[in-house]
Amino acid sequence: MKPVWRVRVVDYGRDALMLRAVNRDTGKVKSRKAGSGKRKDAQREAGLWEAELNTEGLIESPKWSEAAVAFESYLASRRPGTRARFRTALAAFSRVIGDPRMAALTEAMLAEFVRVYSATVAPATTVTTLRHLRVFVRWAVRQRMSPRVIHFEMPRMGPKAKGRPLTLEEVERGLAKAEAVRPKDAASWRFLILGLWAGGLRIGEAVNLSWDAEAPARVEATGEGRFQIVLEAEAQKGNKKTVSPAAPEFAEMLQGVPQAERRGRVFKLATRRIDNASQTVAQIFKAAGVQGTAHDLRRAFATRWAPHLSAQHLQIAMRHGSIVTTLGYYAQGDLGLESAFYGQKGNKSGNKAPLASLASIVETPEN
Repeated sequence: MKPVWRVRVVDYGRDALMLRAVNRDTGKVKSRKAGSGKRKDAQREAGLWEAELNTEGLIESPKWSEAAVAFESYLASRRPGTRARFRTALAAFSRVIGDPRMAALTEAMLAEFVRVYSATVAPATTVTTLRHLRVFVRWAVRQRMSPRVIHFEMPRMGPKAKGRPLTLEEVERGLAKAEAVRPKDAASWRFLILGLWAGGLRIGEAVNLSWDAEAPARVEATGEGRFQIVLEAEAQKGNKKTVSPAAPEFAEMLQGVPQAERRGRVFKLATRRIDNASQTVAQIFKAAGVQGTAHDLRRAFATRWAPHLSAQHLQIAMRHGSIVTTLGYYAQGDLGLESAFYGQKGNKSGNKAPLASLASIVETPEN
């Protein structure tokens, strides 16, 4: 365990030697007069004071799992989605590293976690997980469960949009491999993949989506085979309630569910954990020889609909808090611009009578 406080003997040319303590995390400085004018005695005193500073107020260091249980009180005021992401991050660290004492955490442990974890998830997921772990460790230090905050080295993200929209052919290949990865419940995973493709849901929204009228994330029938997706503030990434119509393909899927089965979760998976569901979808596509994720299915939904919807409508369909996100990630390419230009009838410009022939009034440059 590396000390937070470092104490050294300082000679300011006065009658007595001084002890100067510096907190290497906060930069705070403490000073006091040494009890002896002899440097050897002062250095011994400095060592004792350093040990005292580094253990002052520390409780018996709990294990990672024990601190995680105590951390629930800190999470009590957070939204359910936020609490779930913290629990996912803490559980991921436990799976890779085990259950060390909080006081025994080191940068080497963190580096090993990043090495193993980043091989199975997207870079953005690794960074997000590290941010949650850092909050937890800092909380533990404030509770005197650990003497110091270890240094968190964040991986370089590179360009933001790492994924890509999957093609229908790739989706079909994934559906064909679902049974190879999940032989006992392949049907539920195929239904999830199709739902992500047809509905443009985030994986967390899909895992929690329910038929129940009181559920914070639910589908509601609106008549004539149509449905709407209702996400209360606590179930929504942007912490704001949204209501958006289900796309036709997704509505057709929902309409095909028998009335007797329209209770509980829409996607009846064997897990309620978002990270497990996300990893399973990625494993299914990997088995099909496709590099794809659950979010790539959402990207495919947006890419298919972008040429047919206005940016404002696409924003609502994607449940983006800001249209900047919609424009930056999905409203790209020509989006059917060529068809919009050449698919018009009559006056193309729309503001005056069409010219007989534009070419007839354009002077041809002389050779």
